[in-house]
Amino acid sequence: MSDITTDCESFIWLLSLSQRKQTIGGKVSPQVHSLMVNVSSGRMTACSLVKDGLSSVSLLSIPAAGEGSFAISDIDSFLGALKYHGGLLKFIVKPDRITIKSNNKQTTLTSSDKALAFPHTASSIGEWERKSILIASKINIDSEGKKASYELSNGEIRKPFASWIGLDTTTLYEAFRCDSMNSQKLNLYTIHSDEQGLHVEVGKELKGKTTTTITSSPIHHEMFSATYQGGLEYLFANLNSEASLHFFDFRAEQQGIRMLITLGNADFIFQASVLG
Repeated sequence: MSDITTDCESFIWLLSLSQRKQTIGGKVSPQVHSLMVNVSSGRMTACSLVKDGLSSVSLLSIPAAGEGSFAISDIDSFLGALKYHGGLLKFIVKPDRITIKSNNKQTTLTSSDKALAFPHTASSIGEWERKSILIASKINIDSEGKKASYELSNGEIRKPFASWIGLDTTTLYEAFRCDSMNSQKLNLYTIHSDEQGLHVEVGKELKGKTTTTITSSPIHHEMFSATYQGGLEYLFANLNSEASLHFFDFRAEQQGIRMLITLGNADFIFQASVLG
């Protein structure tokens, strides 16, 4: 394994977004506890399903130098350590630990792909990554995230029935964060389209039901409505440029409408809708 280096701020972004925090019962908790990172061809990549193994998978990357891979056994612990580092990070990887170096400082943490992917699970980090990559490999997007498709188990290629390209992520964050209005934090976001464009609806009238129009662009597809969980306000809080939204119809398979959020560099988050 060659030396692996990357920027500290970028690495914090990768870990924070990979966690996919959400609020359940008034408590903020991550949906991803640990993960593998792989470095090759100038990118550091992390791929992980959330802990239910079904509702969401992400593939995220940042610039990095070197070749190799290592496990992040506890994302929160790594983020806690990174608060004391900055600038260029260098990783020294050993079978059961990893050392982070920056400037005149180094921190060593335990690290093994044989550690549990989540507390109270039988799957190791390595096993969970292999399962995650298998699901993520069904999704095909171009490097800019403008074109997307999903390969079904029978080989059929399904394309999105509706897409919005190059949306401002600040506008999206401002829409989804209204779920916190008057401390509601319902973790429920309804996305719908009509003749006026694409909208996000959150909250209940008792404490404030809010609808935000994301774009008033004309539509050329079937109008739809779908509700999602997954802490989307936390997701968009970590983004600061553009994202594209693609919607896939899985209603015939009793799986609702799935949303693919693409971020460029072939990065994405794939989110299932809430059924019923």
